[in-house]
Amino acid sequence: MGVRRGSLEPDPDPGHGVRERNGKRLAIHRFLTRYPNATADLAALYGVNGLAAVTGSDDDVELTLTLIDRLPNDVNSHYRAIDKLGDHTHIGRSRDTMMLESVSDQIQALHNMVAVKGSKKRPRKIKPVERPSSRHTPLSLDDVDSSFFS
Repeated sequence: MGVRRGSLEPDPDPGHGVRERNGKRLAIHRFLTRYPNATADLAALYGVNGLAAVTGSDDDVELTLTLIDRLPNDVNSHYRAIDKLGDHTHIGRSRDTMMLESVSDQIQALHNMVAVKGSKKRPRKIKPVERPSSRHTPLSLDDVDSSFFS
């Protein structure tokens, strides 16, 4: 075992990060072969060939890992829409879109209640804004956050 620079503790990796770098390269390769949509998104959205980064420099590896971390939050990502949310109709839909749909439904419900105020009629049922089907329909903002950041 070697000694880590700047400390007297033994270095668990005397190859000075070789295992760590190879581990990151292997993780990128496994991720991109498992999710071909992510490979296409890296090329289309960011202009990066993710699989070439596996054999490239350490800077390429770090950049690719950073961009992979961004994919679940990018509204134009096919990986996010298809692999995470379950359908291509989610492309271009952001948290803002989902929240505005919910606000629109609530405004419609409020409008229906105000329209019958003072009479004995019941408010009409609202016709909710059409939303694409999803594996999980968010019920709160926490659910929306968890679907985007998981």
